[in-house]
Amino acid sequence: MTVIVAQITKKTAAFQTELATLMEKLKAQFKQENEKLVINLPERFEASGRKLREKFNSKLHDETQDVSDRVDILNRDTAHDIDN
Repeated sequence: MTVIVAQITKKTAAFQTELATLMEKLKAQFKQENEKLVINLPERFEASGRKLREKFNSKLHDETQDVSDRVDILNRDTAHDIDN
């Protein structure tokens, strides 16, 4: 019986050691991935901001052009009405 308990204790210790090693490797991988995210996050944020600004500026330009075209049409119609 003592031999069985000793073997179980030995296997349990080996398992705990292996588990601790795997946990340390996992922690190291998480730390490494976190560092990559910390480095990439500002770049991604800036790229997203640029893309949003480009879309906004494009829409603003389109809306400004539309309003300008409408003003030109109103000016032309008003000039035509005044001439008549």
